[in-house]
Amino acid sequence: MIAEISHGARWPAWVLGLCLLLVALPGWADSSAEYLVEGRDYLAQGKIRAAIIQFKNAVKEDPKNAEARFELGRAYLLGGDGAGAGKELERARRLGIGMERVASLLGRAYLMQGKVDKVLAEFETTDGLSPQAQAAILVARANARAQKRELELAGKVFGEALAVDPRSVDALLGLGRLAALQGRLDEALERADQVLLLDVKNSDAWVIKAGVARQRGDTVGAAEAYDKALALQPFNPSALLGSATVNLARGNADKADEAIGQLLRQSPGHLLANYLHAVSLYGKGKPEEALETLQRVLRVAPDHPPSLQMKAAIDFAQGRPEQARQALRQVIQANPDNLAAAKLLAATQMQLGEAERAIETLTKLEGRVADDAQFLAMLGTAYLRDGRYVRGIEYLERASELDPQAAGVRTQLALGLLASGEGGRAVKELETAVDLGKDVLQAELMLTLIHLRNGDYQQALEQARIFAGKSPDSPVPHNLEGAAYLGLGRTEAAREAFRKALAKDAGFLPARMNLAGMNEKAGKSDAARRAYMDVLERKPGHAGALMALARLAGSQGREEEASKYLQKAFETNPDILRPGLELIRYYDRKGQALRVISIARQMLKQHPDNPTVLNVLGLAQMRNEDFHGALASFQKLQRRVPDSSQSFYLQGRAYLALERRDEARRAFEQALALAGDHVPTQLELARLELKAGNRDVAIRLARTIREQRPDDELGYRLEGEILLDAGQPEAAAKIFEQGLQRVASSRLVLGLYSAQKQGKALLPWKVLAAWLEKHPDDFVVASAYAEALRASGDLKGAESLYLELLTKRPDDIVVLNNLAWISHRLGRGDALRHAERAYELAPDNPAVMDTLGWLLVGTGEVRRGLSLLEEAVVKAPHLAEIRYHLGVALHRIGQDGRAASELKQALDMDDTFPEADEARRLLKKI
Repeated sequence: MIAEISHGARWPAWVLGLCLLLVALPGWADSSAEYLVEGRDYLAQGKIRAAIIQFKNAVKEDPKNAEARFELGRAYLLGGDGAGAGKELERARRLGIGMERVASLLGRAYLMQGKVDKVLAEFETTDGLSPQAQAAILVARANARAQKRELELAGKVFGEALAVDPRSVDALLGLGRLAALQGRLDEALERADQVLLLDVKNSDAWVIKAGVARQRGDTVGAAEAYDKALALQPFNPSALLGSATVNLARGNADKADEAIGQLLRQSPGHLLANYLHAVSLYGKGKPEEALETLQRVLRVAPDHPPSLQMKAAIDFAQGRPEQARQALRQVIQANPDNLAAAKLLAATQMQLGEAERAIETLTKLEGRVADDAQFLAMLGTAYLRDGRYVRGIEYLERASELDPQAAGVRTQLALGLLASGEGGRAVKELETAVDLGKDVLQAELMLTLIHLRNGDYQQALEQARIFAGKSPDSPVPHNLEGAAYLGLGRTEAAREAFRKALAKDAGFLPARMNLAGMNEKAGKSDAARRAYMDVLERKPGHAGALMALARLAGSQGREEEASKYLQKAFETNPDILRPGLELIRYYDRKGQALRVISIARQMLKQHPDNPTVLNVLGLAQMRNEDFHGALASFQKLQRRVPDSSQSFYLQGRAYLALERRDEARRAFEQALALAGDHVPTQLELARLELKAGNRDVAIRLARTIREQRPDDELGYRLEGEILLDAGQPEAAAKIFEQGLQRVASSRLVLGLYSAQKQGKALLPWKVLAAWLEKHPDDFVVASAYAEALRASGDLKGAESLYLELLTKRPDDIVVLNNLAWISHRLGRGDALRHAERAYELAPDNPAVMDTLGWLLVGTGEVRRGLSLLEEAVVKAPHLAEIRYHLGVALHRIGQDGRAASELKQALDMDDTFPEADEARRLLKKI
């Protein structure tokens, strides 16, 4: 439905109240029909909650009362409860209420819940229905198209409804709203008049007239039209909302509050009513109450742009720039031309030190605001903070010309001139700013910080000295001097400067932290620790000191102590991101995904929808195999950072984990649309296409990577592996060889070996041997070469190479396991020792269990060997060789029935495994 209230929600906030009222309401009726009559009376008076109670009583008395179900659904709809309305209207429809009555209301109920596709799917056919029912269905479909912003198609379907039933008021209203939405205001008025000819008491027609007056800037006419709408239907949600909006704009707060209050009394969770209530509270100087009201809206409709924009303004004003930034990004994504939101976002970005992003935000709208002094001043300030002083001064001069009385503009212009070396003009601008009431003593501080940031330490030192001369009692200039001396490598001078700062103010903690940091860097851990503890005595919970102590403890192997400091830093500084992120990294290293998830969720309460926290949370959920939760986190991340390819890539991974491949493909494609050279996405998409049988698409992706990164192994390796998978070893070998001509890569060598082996080259491992002559320390290729020798039957050569590898990595499980096997085949006495060591290191590895179990069976320890082999089969039931070994062990202890079963399964799985002939002989013998 197209109207000033176009989205409802499911807000059963008053259900408990209804339960109480059911036993307290006067006029207790004694039949379903009487309850129905009373409910309709209440509804006519605009008493929706009372009406709902009576309709529910009617349904309770007679669950098959179709009219009661219909009226209950209608009442729910008026109260903003789309879910309740949909449920009751569906029941009314099943009980015999005709589509001509139910279709329009049921369609609105579905749309209130955002179920646009449900409307289009279920309201599909009009065959055999009356003209009125056909029109009602078409109106529902048209409203769904309008909600999907398919306005042209919506207009066409409204027209079809009108053609079927020329007296369809809902079709005329739909066309009128659509015309107003598209700026055809005369046509909108004409449609409203047509409605009034058919139904002189139609309140919604006056709502359209009021909306047209608002669009034309006639707030007086709009207010009068809304009053007429409300006179006809005292509880018309669109009319009440419109009246509240217009009266807030006119400064008539009392009348606006009256309309808002009426809406909220009937439907406490009404989205737009709560938003307007927040606007009213904010206008009365009650930002905290306004914010609390906005949060109620955003819990139900997290993407509501007006609520997000107001919340951002409050967050910014109260020193919560990160929250403001996230909300404003959503607002601008919904409406890129929103100038007020863009200005506020730029101010927020500058407060967060993101001057370059502020410039990007503002320049997108520069062509529309040539004469906006505030806009130009903001853009100039952003350029100054980004170090582009000439551009900054240009914009600030233009802003100053447009608004000569703006003290803030004068101050920023002066700072720009100082930074660019135009001292004379800067002094004049500063003097003007002071005359206008602006204290500009911060100029030296700002310039010193700029020089430090840019690495101009000598200039920073000189500026800090000037600052010290003008602020003789402040510790700040000496702290800046110390930072400049550190940059110049003059540590003793830095230490002396920090001490001077403390002499001015013993409680100046930045200087104490700097001295402690110098001790830590110099390896004086005890002195650093004492200094950090001193900071904590002066300010318990100091985040920097606690994290520094955690860092010291961690570097000395005291992990538990480090975690306690991080935990305390996190708990005492919930408004700072870094302690929480450090604690997350600590538990992530420990592999404690559930703990990471818990901390991230706590952080989200303080930093709603912070991208870094959402990213960490989603990855932890992936590790914990909570793929649905991870997907939700990554989707939130994408909404907060819409231009991030990483967020789409992560969504794709979550979709893959859920085996939703089509959605994964779309997510990966969206990631590449934002960043065409994002390699992780390219690799995942190529693998996905390969699994789907789209080999040509996968190869194109591989070649794209090669073009983008000609000196990287990735593209060559990917294309070669695809060709190998396609059974084209010769073509794959050529690709691997081309890659090796560009980059020396052991992975490409292994790929070439695989290609030559698959292509049945005479001695495919020669390429491995040749590589090792030039790269003797390449452990991976050497391991592959040893395995190749074993597979070719050169057991002594393989044994020699594995023994050499074992000296380099004595605890390598693969080397130990393979060496045990080869030594056993060669009759070496140390075979069992190698197998036992591998099992000690990897007791859950089925290959290791198989090797040790088989060797034990061969040496007479059949019972222990059998136990290991049974466990190995459970862990790797698909490996025929392990089942064969288990069959042999069972035969050794006389369990031939089980032995035969295992041998048959092994041969059914793979009748070509290395010991298949022995398995057949034993099976025949049994």
